[in-house]
Amino acid sequence: MAVAYLTVHNNTGQDIRIESVHSKLFANAEIHETVMQDGHARMRAMENIEIRAGETLELEPGGVHLMLMQPHEPVTAGTVDTLTFNLSQHDAVIAPVEFFARNAPPPMHEDIH
Repeated sequence: MAVAYLTVHNNTGQDIRIESVHSKLFANAEIHETVMQDGHARMRAMENIEIRAGETLELEPGGVHLMLMQPHEPVTAGTVDTLTFNLSQHDAVIAPVEFFARNAPPPMHEDIH
């Protein structure tokens, strides 16, 4: 299992909705959010993410993020995956992501435009 944090920019003139995400290296990729419930942080799956025209969404720890589950093969630091973001009413967007060790901070978020 892995988690993906990145920045998504909506540079279009209309709202977009990410309906699903697919990974080449993982059997399952889900959009999740962290919510507080009874004083505890809990993760829950989201059906989609909407990003208003001209706005930016940060996928980050403690908020919205991607959970990548059931790897097809072992994934180590330095491995690069390709994520496909399926959008409603738009073409899919493909973005490369690089994996880092759990305690090693990545140098920057991956930006998707």
